[in-house]
This record gives sequence, C-alpha cells and structure tokens, in this order.
Amino acid sequence: HIIPSSSVQLAVHDSFIDATVAIPASDVATAAGLDLSSESQADVDAQSAAITGYLRDHIKPTSSDGQAWTVTIGVLTVAESGDAQTTGRYQELMTTVALVPATGTDVRVFNFGYSAIVDKIATHTVIVTVSSDDAHPGATPYQLGVVKRDTVTNTTTALDIDLTGSTYQGFVSMVSLGMHHIAEGTDHQMFLLTLLLPAAQVATGRASATLAFTLAPSVPLALGAFGFPVAQGLVEALIAVSIMVAAVHAVRPIFPGREALVAGIFGLIHGLAFSETLRE
Repeated sequence: HIIPSSSVQLAVHDSFIDATVAIPASDVATAAGLDLSSESQADVDAQSAAITGYLRDHIKPTSSDGQAWTVTIGVLTVAESGDAQTTGRYQELMTTVALVPATGTDVRVFNFGYSAIVDKIATHTVIVTVSSDDAHPGATPYQLGVVKRDTVTNTTTALDIDLTGSTYQGFVSMVSLGMHHIAEGTDHQMFLLTLLLPAAQVATGRASATLAFTLAPSVPLALGAFGFPVAQGLVEALIAVSIMVAAVHAVRPIFPGREALVAGIFGLIHGLAFSETLRE
C-alpha cells in the first residue's frame, strides 16, 4: 500500500489507442538518469527531449506477428498526486501516448512492450487498465494486467493484450487482482497463518475461517466503490493489531471455536485498506 506505482489507461479507438501514462517524477529521474531537481514543470520542460526519448525507448508495442507500432509521445505535464496517509504526496509526470498499429494488423490484439521504470527499479509496478473502448461504449473500466520485474529471471514481464473478449473482463480482472493481493500481501498472510496455527482446530474450522476472511472485505470494498473515505492510518494500525491478537490466540486460545467469526470481523478491517485503493 506504500510504494507509488505507475498507471497506464488505454482509450481504445477503431484504428489507434490513446494511452494516458502517469509516473512518479522521482522514478523517471532515477530510471532515466536525469536531474529533475524540484520535479517542477520547469524541470520537466528542460529535460523534455530526454524524457520523451526515454519513454519512446521503453514503450514498444508490437502486433501479434511482431510488427512494430508507431508511438507518438504527447506533451509532458507535472501534477501533485498520492495520498498523505499512504504513499505520501509526490509529483507525478503525465503524458498521452498515441499508439498506432502497423498497417493490416489488429488494434485490439498486441504485445504492449512497456518497460519504463521497471527496467531500473525492481520494486516498481505499472497498472494497465482500459478506461474506454469505442467498441463497447458505456462499459466499466477494467484492469488488463500489471507490468513488473520478474525477480527470478530479472526480466520485465511481457503483457500480451487481447481486447476482443467479453465486456465482463472488468469483473474478472478485479477478482484476479484481489486474489493476487491476498497472495502477495504479507500482512494478510501473517494474519491467516496465526489464526490457523492452533493444531486443535479441525479442517472445517480452518476452511470456514479462511472463507470468512475472504468474503468479509466485500462489504468495505462496496463502500470504496461508492466513494466512502477511510481513515487509512487507523486502518493500517488496526491491521497490525489484528495480527497481534491472532498471534496471541495461536499461543493461548482466547476465542476457541470462534475463529471464523473473528476472521470475518478482522476481514472487514483488512478490507477497508483495499477499499481506499479502490476509491482512489
């Protein structure tokens, strides 16, 4: 929940795609080896040629048969972004990139070929979404995938995009994102591990606790979808408290037989952390 990430929002048209790219300015400076000083608009304007060149070298979409697309980098702007309680406030570099497929190739099926920032900063992630699609007017925006560094092979993961599928991809992508978040979220894993450690629990008890912890966050997630704000600092502290309480329970059970109920209650708290991200 802490490290700022990049985002790419695709507006898909009949013959081209407009990609709105947003990157933390400090990460641009680090990855491109530039001095942006105060990360102001003036600093970016002074380095616009170098930044544009860097982005062009790291945004190389290709059609399914390997033909290169035409990439045009738009005007570079800087604006304040982030959240004071989570990522902190930071300067964000934004631009719109026009992506035009090779003649005779499909604008809706391609390899994104995006490696900006992740090629130099191993912890960085790029969240790629479809913000609008002329073929499906009125469809809900949805996530396509995440570009990040594979820490095993030390290579940037490829993102193959196929926009010819169902308009329900938004729902599917959000389910997938939630599953990956639980799988990669150390705090949530610690909570479940400590809750399930007592050996006296039967298998059904462990299953019900896990199920309760999975379903409970849907309530605060719904609140986040409707824009309900969350006291993020308090929520993060309560998540830590939930782990401590579960750890004490693992050593000396304080709510034997009620693990599913407690998992559900604490799941609501963990879900509030998700909801703030969804609200943003």
